[in-house]
Amino acid sequence: MNGVFYLAWQHLRFFKYRSAILVLGLTLTFALPIASHLIITKYGESLRSRANTTPYVLGASGNRFDLVLKSLYFGDAQLNSIAQEDVDQVNRSEWATALPLHLEHSASDTPIIGISEEYFAFRNLHAKDQGIQLELGDIVVGAEAADALKLSVGDRILSDRKTLYNVTGQNPVNLKVVAVLEPTGTADDRVLFSNLKTTWLLDGLMHGHPDPQHTGSEDPHNQGISYHEVTTENRASFHLHAYPAEIPISAAIVIPKSEKGATILEARYETNENLQLQNCTKVVEKILGMVIRIKSFFDAYYLFVLIATLLFVGLIVALSSQLRKNELDTMRRIGASRWFTFRLQATELLLIVALAGILSAMVTLIGLQIAEKFLGIH
Repeated sequence: MNGVFYLAWQHLRFFKYRSAILVLGLTLTFALPIASHLIITKYGESLRSRANTTPYVLGASGNRFDLVLKSLYFGDAQLNSIAQEDVDQVNRSEWATALPLHLEHSASDTPIIGISEEYFAFRNLHAKDQGIQLELGDIVVGAEAADALKLSVGDRILSDRKTLYNVTGQNPVNLKVVAVLEPTGTADDRVLFSNLKTTWLLDGLMHGHPDPQHTGSEDPHNQGISYHEVTTENRASFHLHAYPAEIPISAAIVIPKSEKGATILEARYETNENLQLQNCTKVVEKILGMVIRIKSFFDAYYLFVLIATLLFVGLIVALSSQLRKNELDTMRRIGASRWFTFRLQATELLLIVALAGILSAMVTLIGLQIAEKFLGIH
């Protein structure tokens, strides 16, 4: 058997270009369907795990998919605002607890999520080596965001302008990092958290008397950008210029206290023209159902590609046998049996398939790593 393997390997090495074409063709044929299946499966698990721990989201009437995906994964969708009073109504009821989310701001293109402090307990988020206490102008940084932005406790970061060309709008705020979260493998790792008052300040709804040393000054790291900074000395001077009930909120996570409460809330918002209450698990399953239907189409496509590739390989093997007729006849004349020549060709084909399998596994692993980074799945 060692002799057969040696001869087969030497033959593949001699015809290296033909062998490489066969290996690469089979590699792509094997890797693409396997990688797509694993990526979709892992992506589905990631979506389901977060949706299953978030019962409902409340938001303005509109696209339900945008509402759920923005509230759970902090994507780029734009949501119409609801009022703080809409959230307060849920909290005043005996049926559920609502956790408000303000999702309109960012810093260095990283989302700033305005939350109530109950959110940390709800998501089981913990800071590294310290507790979490958010004041006006403070932010808590997710683990991946901290690495990407190179932030640590005590650092500061400027919020982004909502509109670049609105020179009369609210100046950016120089936010202070007060904690860095432990990694969780979720969307919370990739964002910045502030309390709601800080996002209202970014909205321009809060005013005060910022430190003259910073107000209107230019950040040396961001030339030409004037900013405000909240400090211990001036924090008490900031006050709200809006009715609390009318303050805009992007959405709210709604946690029913019982099955009865969930049923009552669903019925209450089903006929509401301005608000919608969406079951996160149902919406995510709907999205995944559409993805799976698309995947089924590609699975059928990959099957035809596999058949075509196998026919192509079979044609090459058949032509190769014809071209090697004199070589194989010579082997038989010096004592090699037909069984030996058959094993020789079979071993060559198995070596090609084995190399393609190894390369396809490597391509699949690389593809998974790229997909995890690009799609934000873990």
